[in-house]
Amino acid sequence: MTLIAHMADIHLGHRQYGLTEREGDVYDAFEEAMEKIVREHVNIVVLAGDIFDSVRPPVKALMHAKRLFKKLSERGIRIFYVLGDHDRPKRLDEMPPTRLFDELEYVGQRDVELEVGSKRLIITGLDRLPASLMDDALQELKMRVSDTLVRSGKRIMVAHLPLDWGLRKILEYLQSGYSYIALGHEHRRLVVKREGVLAAYPGSLEILSRSEVEDWSEEGKGFYIVDVSGGEVEIHRVDIESVRPQRVVMARLDELSTALDELRRWASLCGKKPVIHLSVSGKGVDAGRIARLLEQKLRDVALYYRFDVREEVEEGVVDVQSLNIPSLLREYLIGKGLSKEDADFAVMVYEAFRTGGEAGVEEVVMRRALRVVEDEDK
Repeated sequence: MTLIAHMADIHLGHRQYGLTEREGDVYDAFEEAMEKIVREHVNIVVLAGDIFDSVRPPVKALMHAKRLFKKLSERGIRIFYVLGDHDRPKRLDEMPPTRLFDELEYVGQRDVELEVGSKRLIITGLDRLPASLMDDALQELKMRVSDTLVRSGKRIMVAHLPLDWGLRKILEYLQSGYSYIALGHEHRRLVVKREGVLAAYPGSLEILSRSEVEDWSEEGKGFYIVDVSGGEVEIHRVDIESVRPQRVVMARLDELSTALDELRRWASLCGKKPVIHLSVSGKGVDAGRIARLLEQKLRDVALYYRFDVREEVEEGVVDVQSLNIPSLLREYLIGKGLSKEDADFAVMVYEAFRTGGEAGVEEVVMRRALRVVEDEDK
């Protein structure tokens, strides 16, 4: 069998909320992934960008990477990569941290041809590029796909691209000639099949922001193993079990004590102490009292907790909501020539920001982008 492990958005060195434990969680997830790659007898690993969280990762991140890349290399597993937003230098005189590792083979903007058993593979890479350079880069890649190479081997594309415009562009340019498109950048799992070409985001290995919690609870975190042995490419999901649990909870002030008791019971059952995000709504909310209550209820069962307060307006007080801003915004945008669908989406973004801040907006935009891709795939 010819098996390719497709992984992306590892972000070694990432330290959520400045916690050393969260940095360690990323290393744990990466180590678990590497152990499963060895156990599954994978031949090749492709890393679709953002291996490190920055171009200057901490020494601990470099040490973990060196040890685990060496472990794969010693077993004859080749590792190919492209650069993402986080590990791609912004200055021309800088080098990415990936250059420190002899075990890694860079495929950005070039082809690598290799034999795996009786299979011939051609692996091509595309780094994260500015939007202004994308069309030229994709046109160049398209010109490289000759009939001879397509007939004599399977082509694998490794690219770091955003979902909204990046995936659409790469499918437009490269929907023929490639057997599998291994993508990175989006931290959620997504598989798209169009005209016989399979394109996929494996998502991140760990929860890196609040906006990923809901997707993790539904889809898990991990990577893909791609079987290119037969005529049809087959993709298999591999879950990471060491992910530290996180939970987002919305609670009214008068129900807060009950909600915290339930959270405490849930947290006590988690293998790792969880991270908890809490939003409290009500009238006359005393943030100091809430902080003391959280300290009392969660300190010993949660690694970290954070909360925000959403004050409700007293009855009889006129506030900006009485103007029905969503309705006014919708009417204004339609009057300016936007379609009803686009105006409705703009209102959704406004309401998401009002209730959930930046994380709420990110979730709405990501779901819209995913829906567009799925609609195009039908």
